[in-house]
Order: sequence, then C-alpha cells, then structure tokens
Amino acid sequence: PWSRRTVEWVIRNEWVTTLDDLVERRLMLIFAPTITRPLLQDLAECLVETGRLDAPDVLPTVDHTIQRLQQHYGRAVR
Repeated sequence: PWSRRTVEWVIRNEWVTTLDDLVERRLMLIFAPTITRPLLQDLAECLVETGRLDAPDVLPTVDHTIQRLQQHYGRAVR
C-alpha cells in the first residue's frame, strides 16, 4: 500500500533501524490483512538502500521477522 519512496522516507525520518520496527511500529503491517515474504524482502531491500541493513543480512532478517510475527502476533506470512 505504500510507495518505495514513502517507505524510504519513513526509514530515514522515523529512526527505523530494523525490519521488525518498520513492520510492527512504523508501517503497522501487523494489522494488514496479509503479509507476504516478497513484501518483507522488498522492505528489507529498502533498509539496505538506506544503509540500515547489510545486503547479506536480508534473508536472515526476513526469516527472523517471519518467526517473530508468528510467535508474537500469530500472523502467518505467505
């Protein structure tokens, strides 16, 4: 629902440091009807582009966020 430009603005201006923070607090995706792995990967890539995440850490970070969403919020990621 957000453009890449908007997501990058949020990352830069809302002190986002992790994918979990971006998903749970800044974009409030925990309330979205569906969350997908490709969406999380795109968001992680935005973190890479803004210097908040190293490229080799994208997949482990996405996996961690998927597990966290399941464990803490009961959200299944497709």
